[in-house]
Amino acid sequence: RSLRQLAAKVVPLAFGLLLLAQAAAFARWHGDLRREGLLWYRPHSRAASLAGALAAVEAHVPADAAVAADFMLSTAILAHTRRPIVLQPKWETRAARERVEIFWNAFYHGTPADLRQLLRERFHCEWLLLDRGMLRDLRASRRLAGLAEDEPLPPGSAAAVFLEEHGSAPAVEGYAEIWSDAPGGSAAAAGQFTLLHLVP
Repeated sequence: RSLRQLAAKVVPLAFGLLLLAQAAAFARWHGDLRREGLLWYRPHSRAASLAGALAAVEAHVPADAAVAADFMLSTAILAHTRRPIVLQPKWETRAARERVEIFWNAFYHGTPADLRQLLRERFHCEWLLLDRGMLRDLRASRRLAGLAEDEPLPPGSAAAVFLEEHGSAPAVEGYAEIWSDAPGGSAAAAGQFTLLHLVP
């Protein structure tokens, strides 16, 4: 009888604690949603910008030329433009994982010159399509680079140079901006996507 009385007290208490934990987790998720929105589910403006980026790749990148981009954007490039890609999100092989790690380290911790050298010499690639939402705003991308959520991008890194809050990608030696979805091509407002060509 005493076990039943104890269970009658403990079970509702445990259930209440579980509900509180779930409510706290939901409150954090909802706070993130209100503060940042869910990057993965920004369908309208993001879809239009992505369509423009893919059209720019088709218009400017030769059919046999590889395009470097984050591994999520790369799948869209391959599927919709049939251009070869440098990174892809399949993790079955060590080579695929190493390519992502090497690119991420060069982008977030190397200079634009380091990234350019990697793309040209190791990946034989002269085209880079940047997605600011994925590379700057998505916390998982920052964590993959070994950065805390609120940690600034390393000064002088390719990420810091190319992912500025305002304006299209700045003029950087060895890179030519071919296309951006910045409003009116203006340097006053940042676009979501920028296509760069690595020039000699």
